[in-house]
Amino acid sequence: MEVGTMAMLRTSLRYFDAIVRLGSIRAAALHLRIAQSAVSRQVQALEDEVGARLFERSRRGVQLTQAGALLRDYVREASFHAERLRSELDALQNLRRGTVRLHVIESAIPHLVPTAIADFRADHPGIAFAVVVAGSSQVLDAVREAEADIGIAFGCSAVPELQVRGRIAEPLCAVMRADHPLATLPSVTVRQTLQWPIGIPLTGGGTCTLLNAALAAAGLRLTPALETNSIDLLRRFALNGKGITFLPRLMVAGEAPNRDLAVVPVEDSPMPQGHVEIVTLRGRALPLAAEEFAGYLLRRLDQAVKAPASPMPARRDVTRPSRGMRGNA
Repeated sequence: MEVGTMAMLRTSLRYFDAIVRLGSIRAAALHLRIAQSAVSRQVQALEDEVGARLFERSRRGVQLTQAGALLRDYVREASFHAERLRSELDALQNLRRGTVRLHVIESAIPHLVPTAIADFRADHPGIAFAVVVAGSSQVLDAVREAEADIGIAFGCSAVPELQVRGRIAEPLCAVMRADHPLATLPSVTVRQTLQWPIGIPLTGGGTCTLLNAALAAAGLRLTPALETNSIDLLRRFALNGKGITFLPRLMVAGEAPNRDLAVVPVEDSPMPQGHVEIVTLRGRALPLAAEEFAGYLLRRLDQAVKAPASPMPARRDVTRPSRGMRGNA
């Protein structure tokens, strides 16, 4: 929550929010750079005003009571409105300043996010971007907690709190050396790959969700030779031996016809269809810069699926559900 947005709320609510986020009155006082007693007095005044205790205190910090949880939701909603107001005031300056906060999966970096940012900043050069790269589950958590305005995630799970702004079917690929025994096949199953060393993402996100579904349905077990949060290391793992890794199509877009790496689609009937989705928090009015940027992302998403990026045919089932309820794990 940005300082400028919180400053628009009354002092006691700002102090309350800091305690909720940081877990203790002492930590909140340090963060706010004021005396701990001043924070305690504001909390006491707030409890007197609402007529209920807001925190249960313990040696490890504070825990919200039921009344505190209700007030937390109110403060969050109030901050959304304050954020929107600040954004609308900025809009009077033709979007000359502001920051769009993104949490995205790494596969969105090479071919989706940079071009969308470049296009947007060409039209609105005063807008800055804060981009965090994370696994799909972390992306969804960040959007749910309003740490990110927009998230880009991969998987196949439903998340009711999130609104899907755009979605493309995203095939999973097996990536291996061009001289690998499986490299010439039109497609592979997970079972076929298990006789070679396997590298998988450490994030436990959408790729792992799809793989685990296929493994469970076939009664198979995978003991990975490598787990890492580095996509580059997974590529090099495949490039420097007989190992295989699994990545979304967007992540390996442009690899084929790479002379060193082969990209083979994974076609497993038990495997659910994965999607790359652009998500926002349901019911939250985004800052205008973020709302505008979402349109740029959607256009780039359309272009990404229309341009074949690997030996497999690109799926062209882009949808833009206005009230979608899915998200990615």
